[in-house]
Amino acid sequence: MKKNRFISMMACSVLLLLTVACSSVGKVDQVGLGEPVTIGAAQDFPSYASIDSLSQTADTIIKGTVISTRVEKINDMVKSDSEDEQVNPGGEPSDISKIYTIYTVKINDTYKGNYNPGDTIEVKQLGGQIGTENFVSENKLEIGSESDYIFFLATYVNTPANLLNPIQGLYVYEPRSLSEDGKMSDRVKITGAHPDNNLILKLEDLNKIKSEYH
Repeated sequence: MKKNRFISMMACSVLLLLTVACSSVGKVDQVGLGEPVTIGAAQDFPSYASIDSLSQTADTIIKGTVISTRVEKINDMVKSDSEDEQVNPGGEPSDISKIYTIYTVKINDTYKGNYNPGDTIEVKQLGGQIGTENFVSENKLEIGSESDYIFFLATYVNTPANLLNPIQGLYVYEPRSLSEDGKMSDRVKITGAHPDNNLILKLEDLNKIKSEYH
């Protein structure tokens, strides 16, 4: 008999901590209908020592702009075609759906991967609110539509892509602009979107990645 193996599409593990936003602190069974429930999600993810290792691991690296945002509940567990034993021996996995914020990104440039400028890609981040259920991730980034970003991504077939690492996988890209004296600034400015990002990404790095992978 063919056995199915269930694998998580997430590149990191997620620890969910339930917090009830009502007067009965710590007693979930006292939560009434309509009362807000906050679920804190602590993520464990690989860290990268260099831009080279980050770019080697990501299957897609793009520059893009967010054109729309939505919040959706997604079950990360999918069946594979592997003949290995089930990760959850004894039956189908329980519903482990989590709430994500999903960004539709218009691609302006591609450095690695199978996308082209003008394409769109969906990228998800753990966190968001649906009804009274609020997922809060300590490393969730605010990704606005007013800036271009460099995304280092892991992509999948049936679910939106993930940032390879929520701390090191996203950069704000500021193009050259006119200064007050009317002169063009010398260099593009690229900064980590997360304040704890210790990796410095330069335009030369992106050009190198593009020449190697795209």
